[in-house]
Amino acid sequence: MSVSIGVAQADITPEKPVWLAGYGDRDRRSEGVYQPLRAGALYLGGSEEVLIVTADLIGFDLAFAAQQKQLIAGALGLRPQNVILTVSHTHCAPLFYPMVMPGTPELDYAAALSTRLVDLALDARTRPRSGRIAFSRSRSALGVNRRLLRHGGVDMAPNPEGPIDRDLDTLWFESDSGETVALKLRDEKWAVKEAEMQAMASMEQAAKAQAAAAEEARRARATAEAAAAARP
Repeated sequence: MSVSIGVAQADITPEKPVWLAGYGDRDRRSEGVYQPLRAGALYLGGSEEVLIVTADLIGFDLAFAAQQKQLIAGALGLRPQNVILTVSHTHCAPLFYPMVMPGTPELDYAAALSTRLVDLALDARTRPRSGRIAFSRSRSALGVNRRLLRHGGVDMAPNPEGPIDRDLDTLWFESDSGETVALKLRDEKWAVKEAEMQAMASMEQAAKAQAAAAEEARRARATAEAAAAARP
């Protein structure tokens, strides 16, 4: 099935030092740019129009996302539910909405970002080309389970043997001539399959059981020691 595909990119790097999101021990604003932050928009037109935005940010809060979808939808004449916002989840992007993090939200950046994303969406829609969409699935070696069962609990630590979703899903957006116009990857380490979620739950239950057994044993020893001390 042929669709119209439009793509646009923009730089969303802040122009001045800002508070960054993603780490709880930061004590100052950013100090320069190691790598620029980018945003992209993908417009798909066919029986229905869809606009997908992706950005080098840690995420969008519900309020910002709802407002941004309304703004983009209004500018393009789409329904808000046809606007999809995604992020790379980098921990080196501005803190621009309320979050339990050091510093304060960078409201000036939030306003500039909002405007930039609307312009980006409009840019993507103004230059569509006819093409098609293909799907592929492979395996990814990136990432590791970070829930390690030890010491009667679950630590935030690497667990190479733990469950993790290794599927690497890719949507290929190609022009009629076969040129790759855009890619959309799903290399999701936060979402695991149902069986793997059950395995993680079992690990946590086992850790709680071990901790409870250890506490019961400690109390039993304390009771025995107290009884022994009370004997004449």
